[in-house]
Formats: sequence, C-alpha cells, structure tokens
Amino acid sequence: VFFFSSRRRHTRFLPVSWARRCVQETELEQSGFKDLKDCRQDLRSLKVMWDAVSMITNTYNDWKGKPWKQIKADVLQEQNKMLQTMLKQLPKDVRNLRGYNAIIEKVKNMQTVLPLISSLLSEFMERRHWQQILKLTGKDVDVFSTSCSFADILKMELYRYENQVNEIIDVAQNCLLYTSDAADDLLCVDLGGRRIIKKKK
Repeated sequence: VFFFSSRRRHTRFLPVSWARRCVQETELEQSGFKDLKDCRQDLRSLKVMWDAVSMITNTYNDWKGKPWKQIKADVLQEQNKMLQTMLKQLPKDVRNLRGYNAIIEKVKNMQTVLPLISSLLSEFMERRHWQQILKLTGKDVDVFSTSCSFADILKMELYRYENQVNEIIDVAQNCLLYTSDAADDLLCVDLGGRRIIKKKK
C-alpha cells in the first residue's frame, strides 16, 4: 500500500507505514470531529426541533393577538394538549437537544395558565379580586379594558402563582354563592362594601 505525495512537479509514492511514523513523530492527534454521517443526523434532528418550535410559536402568537375576554380557554387547552403530545413523541435524539426542555416547559406553563384563564373569565371575578391578583403578580394590567389582549394576561405569568390564584378564585366564587344564599334567605349581607338586601314579597 502506498501513500501519494505531491511536491511541485515531482510525484513520489511513499509507504503508509512511513506516513504513520511521521504522524507519530510529530505527535499529531487523531481528529475529534464527528463523521459527516453523524453531522447529517444532527442537522435532521435540529430541523425537526426547529419545525416544532416554529409551530408552537406561531400558534401562541395567534392566540396572543386576541382580546382576552374572547378567549375560549377550553378549546385552546385541547389544542395545547396536542402540542404537548407532539413534543413528547419526538425522536429521542431530538428530545436530547438543549432547546427541548425550554420549549416543553413553555407548553407546560401554558397548560397551567389556560384553566386559570377559564375561571378568571367567570362573572364572580370582581375588581377587588383582580386587584389581589395584580398585587400578587406585580403587574399593571387593565383587565377590564376592551383593548386588553391575551398577551397582556400572559405577561402576568400566572403559572408562577397557580395555588394563590386558585385561592383567590375560590374566595370570589364562595362570595357569590354566599351573597346569593343570603338573599334567598331574606338576609342583609355586607361583603367588601357590597350590601345586598332582598325584601319579602
């Protein structure tokens, strides 16, 4: 077996053993770069990952542009579950990529927010309850404005305060039930400045 070497116009054929000895003597190390086949597979995985991220981003951007009071949270929740399932079914080499955990966390947070949105759209949520939520999240959002979008609600990052928000929602719902029962029992009740009186017929 021979090693082909070219220098100027002269061509020489050298034994492979000689070439190997030259490499050893010059202390050259074997290349640590991946084979071209492995690089192609990495690119395929990145393409699959990018397509998934693009799909989720475009879907969320479409939701964000809508007025938040027109959001059908139950419908969006089903769509988000499909996105979540799609991510979990990606090939293992794609799920091992660095960006996978970030996108799966984003979808998980949305799945936490949407049920909260559904409850917050209920009639028992009054201004005083929203003031508690705004204080909790540290955000200044006018949820009663017609220009308030779903994107504005998402800025509150409600998924970080899931338990506290649910407690506020429960209190608001119980207040509505209590005032309703009290009125049915012909009582006068005063809850947070609301005075409800039902007279006998």
